[in-house]
Amino acid sequence: MIFQLAWRTLALSSGGEDRVRLPREIMFLGGAPGAGKGTMTPYIMRERGLETEPITMSALLNSPAAKKIIDEGGLVSDMEVFSIILDELSSPGHAEGCLVDVFPRTVIQVELLQLLHAKMASLSRSSEVARAAAEPASPVVPVVMPRPHFRMCILYVDEHESIQRQLSRGRAAVEHNRLVAETGEGELSEVRETDLSVAAAKKRYHLFVEGTMAANEALKRNFPYNLINASGTIEEVKSIVMSELAYQSSLELAEDTY
Repeated sequence: MIFQLAWRTLALSSGGEDRVRLPREIMFLGGAPGAGKGTMTPYIMRERGLETEPITMSALLNSPAAKKIIDEGGLVSDMEVFSIILDELSSPGHAEGCLVDVFPRTVIQVELLQLLHAKMASLSRSSEVARAAAEPASPVVPVVMPRPHFRMCILYVDEHESIQRQLSRGRAAVEHNRLVAETGEGELSEVRETDLSVAAAKKRYHLFVEGTMAANEALKRNFPYNLINASGTIEEVKSIVMSELAYQSSLELAEDTY
């Protein structure tokens, strides 16, 4: 029901289902709190040839109610998250590909992602058949809706490392804000409740392991899936990321090759 409602809304705003345009490749990046998703994002995007600004859920979910839930280490509703994701993915700037940060996070969001992939694949086949019928003499049949290329990348650290990194980030933000207040130079950094409290940081980590991580395991059967140990230094993790993402599976072949 969530998928049908969100998809219908997108189709209406696009002028019809046949006019919906979604990215050729979508990289879904997830990870434990403090695993370094923001640090690794530029390297991941460069390796996959993604040039547009990443879709970051923490930036999109900026309503007061959503922000309060996030600050307390909770999760925003699946309906709101998926609707926002669809709206952003349909932006013309993401046509060739984009990276989506921190999605999916729940079992329902995983199922929504699978439904989206199936819908895009179905529309891709339908548009290819329609174009082939309309242009039988053409050696190359253009496809309006590209065959979807979804890929998962999960950065993992253990509980102790996650909590230490969250608290370290909180201390750094507080110190930065203190210097900004004293000097009047620079911009204030966001300070999350989970970066100041051990209990909140631990809760956020457990939500990831028991919710996001468990839900994402099911996607191994559907899409290329990289689980990366992010406990090392930035250079060590970067090296692993570049090595893992260099592999191109048969699921990612170009249309003509496929």
